[in-house]
Amino acid sequence: MGQLSGTELPRKSIRLQESNQANFVSDADNDEISLLDLLLTVAENIRLLVLGPLAAGLIALGVGSFLPKTYESVAIIDPVQKPDLVVSLASSALVLDPVIEKLGLSSDGGLDSARAALSGRIKASAGKKDGLVTIKTSGPSPESARDLGAMILSQLFQAV
Repeated sequence: MGQLSGTELPRKSIRLQESNQANFVSDADNDEISLLDLLLTVAENIRLLVLGPLAAGLIALGVGSFLPKTYESVAIIDPVQKPDLVVSLASSALVLDPVIEKLGLSSDGGLDSARAALSGRIKASAGKKDGLVTIKTSGPSPESARDLGAMILSQLFQAV
């Protein structure tokens, strides 16, 4: 049990630093993720990975089956001039009133309520660059959407 000389103390600290560096290097090697680890994680969560998307798909199918089906008819016309005028005429009384009479939509609510209901089924817009007018009509069946679009176009051509 002798006294430590001043030269022995630095040797021990150097050895301690070397062993810490060796542990750090071995920890860095263990940080890698192996394919077996990934497969094990997938196997542990396979029920969630399969049943989650399946449940979401069934919920979406259920919600989609309860929503009312709406069909749309699209007509694109190229007015000679003033496409904004054609867009505003598409939902005006000048165009809608004859269509309401042909379809027999005027009911107890009066002409104004029938006009509001019909204008909700019609969307008209003008293209900013090309000036083409797009008229979209919707209905509970493809035929009703098509017929409504044809009547609106017929009245538009008469008005313009």
